[in-house]
Amino acid sequence: SALSAQTLDTWVTSQGAMFEASVKQVIPGQVTFVLKDGREQPVRLTDLSERSRAKLSEALGLGSLPVAMAPAPAAPTTTPSPAPVTPTNPMATVPVDGSAIDVTDAAQLSARMGQPAIIVGTVKEVVTLGGAGHKLVKFDGSNFNLFISKQALDKSTDWVLDDLPGKRLQVSGKLESYRDDPQIRGNEPTQISRVQ
Repeated sequence: SALSAQTLDTWVTSQGAMFEASVKQVIPGQVTFVLKDGREQPVRLTDLSERSRAKLSEALGLGSLPVAMAPAPAAPTTTPSPAPVTPTNPMATVPVDGSAIDVTDAAQLSARMGQPAIIVGTVKEVVTLGGAGHKLVKFDGSNFNLFISKQALDKSTDWVLDDLPGKRLQVSGKLESYRDDPQIRGNEPTQISRVQ
């Protein structure tokens, strides 16, 4: 490539050692230098000083982006996939989990009592309990509830509960009984996701 014709340049390692060399080739994470005496010297990008990485980027025509941070070319995508459920995007729409129990299936709910489960159903309403500020998410056609304590609500700003009525939700957690009604305690916003 055109890189091999480059003149000698002074480079600095992250430890501060200087050397003169020309760039032979760059592969992700590594650059091969040709030293003054003609020997080839592979060097990891992380072992170069930040200035040398920036200089290398400019030499390669990548602007001033440090090479170690250069993004890999993205694979072409044909259809946009749904946003992943991450703590920064807790209410992304996801496909229903294969093991999810429908909220109206009372027999399945009682059979799974005390065990981790995934429940799916349509939200009827979100109720604030008394002066305590706990939230209760109630579902259509079932006495199953999602209980979220005030402490859990205060721990994270990612709880999005106001626009839930009418939405299909998937809730994961340990099934427990509260006043004979099945419920899951919401401790983390990532336990709730919208489903298609």
